[in-house]
Amino acid sequence: MRVGVSQKIFDHMKFLNDRAHLLLLAWAMFFLAALVNLGWRFVAAGERLTLPALFNEVFPRAMWNSRTGYFDMLIYLVAKFIKPLISLGEVAVTLLIGGAISHVLRSAFDITPVSDIGVAGVAAITFVAWICWDFSNFFAHYLLHRVPFLWELHKVHHSATFLSPFTAARLHPIEEKFSHMFAAAFTGAGFGLAGAFYNVTVEQFLLSLAFANLLASVLFADALRHSHFPVSFGRLEPIFVSPRMHHLHHSSKLEHWDRNLGYVLTLWDLLFGTYHPVADGETFEYGIGRGEAVDESYHNVYGGYVRPTVAMFEVLLGLRKPEIRPSAAGGATQTPPTPPTRISAEV
Repeated sequence: MRVGVSQKIFDHMKFLNDRAHLLLLAWAMFFLAALVNLGWRFVAAGERLTLPALFNEVFPRAMWNSRTGYFDMLIYLVAKFIKPLISLGEVAVTLLIGGAISHVLRSAFDITPVSDIGVAGVAAITFVAWICWDFSNFFAHYLLHRVPFLWELHKVHHSATFLSPFTAARLHPIEEKFSHMFAAAFTGAGFGLAGAFYNVTVEQFLLSLAFANLLASVLFADALRHSHFPVSFGRLEPIFVSPRMHHLHHSSKLEHWDRNLGYVLTLWDLLFGTYHPVADGETFEYGIGRGEAVDESYHNVYGGYVRPTVAMFEVLLGLRKPEIRPSAAGGATQTPPTPPTRISAEV
């Protein structure tokens, strides 16, 4: 049987996705950024280019010899074990929502879907999948900052006082499940829209999304979003979110709270009024913004897993007053810092 051009494209996508290890790509990008930094200092200040210098540039002391660094590594390892549980049900949600939407659209508008979708069809569904996914990431992130009980969970991520590749996994499990299911719902809507016009399976749709994410991770330096390398996109930053824009997002300064929430496209931040440009040479101190003691209280098992869960339910049940966040328009109302409960169950 003759294989259609679209199936050949999907086969190539699968081949590339199966052989692209994102963890290796991330560390390769880190070493490249370190080499660029060292090379610049060599030219500007005459510093020596040595292997120990490169190692220290990639793995600075604050990354592996601090409480925030230790907890990042611990939560990263825990996340690897519970990832299958967190991901449970995502494909089902995508399939159910997508199937329902495509059926309604086909019936309402008497649409006959195209069988062999061709190059244009593959490009179209890849674009739809990626746009839905990128917006879902932004909007879930927006809700994590603006909805009080979700913010109690998201504090775990923002309590990091040093950014490293491990910080990307510094997520409370309930937050991660929420974000994954939110993305599945939006991706399902995209699948429904694409499925109304093209005979595409959910596997092909998700394969297109995975391939688009692979390209975006490389092109937009995803590995450096949580890093000590302030990579700028210059004049492209009003279009694409750069690593240094995400560094501002993690800043403990009040005027930087809840800003630059996007993942790849800056468009969503511009539409929701959460975009904040980064000044040349601007540096940041990271954390929740309630003081060093509050940040440190999250750098252990109890503070990173148990207390945020309790706080979430207390806010939901009205047993705790929600923390007031700055408004998206820029007006800031601040509640007094709440002293953390000191516990002994540290990592």
